[in-house]
Amino acid sequence: MSAEVPRIPPLSTEEQVGEAAALLGVHTGGGAVLRHQGEHPPLNALTTLVRNPDLYRVLVPQVRHLANGSLPARDRELALLRVAARVPCPYEWAQHCPAAREAGVTDDEIARVALAQPDDRWDEHERTLLTAVDQMLAGSDMADDTWERLSARYSDSELIEFVVLVGEYQKLALLLNTLRTPIDPWLLSG
Repeated sequence: MSAEVPRIPPLSTEEQVGEAAALLGVHTGGGAVLRHQGEHPPLNALTTLVRNPDLYRVLVPQVRHLANGSLPARDRELALLRVAARVPCPYEWAQHCPAAREAGVTDDEIARVALAQPDDRWDEHERTLLTAVDQMLAGSDMADDTWERLSARYSDSELIEFVVLVGEYQKLALLLNTLRTPIDPWLLSG
């Protein structure tokens, strides 16, 4: 995907003026979803989405909320990597590998997230989490036994957040893949 020409390219630095600059300025500092900013320009995902300011105003705060939500960071990043691997979405994978490392996921575990089936090296909760993602992506639902196992660890609020997280990142994968959003160069080196 990264070698393909974007269908809708990210705004160039010169194009980031007016309303786009204001929106990007609001969402470029702090927060887990934007952790790679700092010395880097705004993410290509953001500078593409800002071409539709109304959707940007709705989607970016929701993604930011999920990136800083109540789920443990390690669980969140494992789920997001699983979505990126299963959809697949190279952009999400590249963005969330560094985030997963920050959340304590090892390089070996990152590689294992992409395996067809969660193996026995995961603990029971993490196998359940990865299986839940697979089930939701495959059938827009989760098996009752998987739900029960997640319910043993998560509150009702966290269960809702988990389902929204998986759905939101599946939607983002569809957007990023279809628009052929190029992976940010600094993500390729990390």
